[in-house]
Amino acid sequence: MKRLLPLSALLLLTGCSSGSSGNTVTLVDQESNGYTLFKQSCAGCHGDNLQGRAGPNLQHVGGRLTPDKITQRIQLGASGMPAFQNKLEDAQITELATWLSKQK
Repeated sequence: MKRLLPLSALLLLTGCSSGSSGNTVTLVDQESNGYTLFKQSCAGCHGDNLQGRAGPNLQHVGGRLTPDKITQRIQLGASGMPAFQNKLEDAQITELATWLSKQK
């Protein structure tokens, strides 16, 4: 019985852990214009937390793509993604790409 008590306590604590589902990320620099542009122009397809919807998951995109590559994808679009070079000003695209590149 003495052996079962510590094991039971361990199992109980493990079951009550507050682990996340892996879909929640902390977005950095939410006060920036880049974040505002993301919410206005991108969140509909990529999700409010970059988790992806119709568009792919962009969580940690700054660790996968260079700022130049992110800028290029925003300007020219990609498979299933429209180009934004005629929808956003160059400065806005730069702000958006800079913000996305910080999401690592």
